[in-house]
Amino acid sequence: LKALKRQLLGGEYPSGEECEGAFVDPVTVLFTLGASGYREPGVPESGLRPICDHDRAIRDAWTGSSDSVRRTLRYVLEDKLGLSSEAYAWWWQSEPHPGDGTNAGYSHSHPVVVFDGAAASVPVDDISAETFRAVVAKHVAECGGAEWSAHDLEQSVEVRTDDDIEDFAGYVSEYIAIDPEKDLLERSDKYLMWAASQWAT
Repeated sequence: LKALKRQLLGGEYPSGEECEGAFVDPVTVLFTLGASGYREPGVPESGLRPICDHDRAIRDAWTGSSDSVRRTLRYVLEDKLGLSSEAYAWWWQSEPHPGDGTNAGYSHSHPVVVFDGAAASVPVDDISAETFRAVVAKHVAECGGAEWSAHDLEQSVEVRTDDDIEDFAGYVSEYIAIDPEKDLLERSDKYLMWAASQWAT
């Protein structure tokens, strides 16, 4: 994340040399995409899905066929916002749900997009969560167990300009890391279950 920030937004190499960012007016879009852990969403009696099947459904929706979430995101960035492929970058990260709820230990994903607002064909002020509705809709359509009730647009998409973020790496890592300072084997049993499933698959 620090390297991504340095190359796209500007910063300093470990050697101390300054790096000018590639983007003039960087905008960050953070998605939160998941799915129910139940075999039938909202029906506890249906039992929990195998954790690896649940994770695979989220991953396949992102990278799968020509109908993938990633392809829809590319469409929004290039066709709706008029960006060239050099004017944006993304990072896809899977993380376990925190807490003790039904989905604790089950995956959800945080795709992070950074683009140059100066290169967009629409004013940055007109770009909001609504701009990316098609991306969330594609996730709900393609990912088994994903429902609109858990993907309220304002909570599933966060759009921020560079002025809104004090530290890009810190802002993003709050969402895509749980106890980042804690050693892996000191984390909760549910985190270890998730990590073991990632390793195994």
